[in-house]
Amino acid sequence: MKNLRKLCLGIVLLTLFTLTACLGTKNYNYKMNNDITDGNVVVTVKGDKVINYSTNIEIKSYAKSNLETLKYLYNMYYGSLKGVKYTIDYNESKQLAKIKLDIDLTKADIKELYKKRILIDKEVKYITLKDIEKILSTQGYKRVK
Repeated sequence: MKNLRKLCLGIVLLTLFTLTACLGTKNYNYKMNNDITDGNVVVTVKGDKVINYSTNIEIKSYAKSNLETLKYLYNMYYGSLKGVKYTIDYNESKQLAKIKLDIDLTKADIKELYKKRILIDKEVKYITLKDIEKILSTQGYKRVK
């Protein structure tokens, strides 16, 4: 009887490990549109843990004279962070600033993100989908299904 219990327990544990290993990532999409800005965010989640945050933002009627300030601010916030990549482009004929920001949270230092108040408002070991959704909703983003 003891051996049967051990065998059943072993099968259950093996099944749980297999299911956990097979759980892949899932992407969640968010959009925000207003008179000034169009934004798209893709959040990649594994389990409840956000592993990647990617956003594309277009700022309409953006003056080229403000571009250097925008680049300076992005460099100040994101330039020294591990796992963060960003680009800023400008279309002069459309007066459109395009910002692409990717944060690989498997490489980023959560404590540094906390210190700069970029993604979260509390110290945690990882960022959950609920944390991101709270932040995005305050910025006017809506989930797209």
